Amino acid sequence: MPDREGAAREGFHIFSHEINDSFGLGMAYMNMARLAAEKGDETEQEMYFGKLKERIRESPGSFQAGMFFLGMGMDEKARGNHATAKKHFEDGLVIFKGLSKLNFQLTLRSEIGHIERHTGNLTQARLIYRETIKDWQELGNRSAIAHQLECFAFLAMTEEEPQRAL
Repeated sequence: MPDREGAAREGFHIFSHEINDSFGLGMAYMNMARLAAEKGDETEQEMYFGKLKERIRESPGSFQAGMFFLGMGMDEKARGNHATAKKHFEDGLVIFKGLSKLNFQLTLRSEIGHIERHTGNLTQARLIYRETIKDWQELGNRSAIAHQLECFAFLAMTEEEPQRAL
């Protein structure tokens, strides 16, 4: 398996010193923040997230900004910071609506549904999953449809209805 940390550091060096590419530098900040989180260094992680947020402010309605909100939301969700993750997902959703990027809108709406489910808002999660599964069906995205069905099963298990989950 390749050296993830070495690759991330190399990418960060390239985009911070050799190549003037805003998206690449933003991704490098994201990767460095993830490495810091894995090591438990919250100060370093926040430093890189701060730099990433500066990038977002430079082009707030861009595809790049939407992707960064998605990435930051996923990181916060993984750390159990549901309120912060939901805020990032909502910010990204606004951007992707403005860009008419339906796949990304559905992805973010589904992630918000996951937050609702994990925080006990099962009715709201179910509503989101009902909306998103219909849109995924219209797009013909079979793997996303399967994922939404899995989410309905998670809801049924939470409600102690294993037969419905099946």
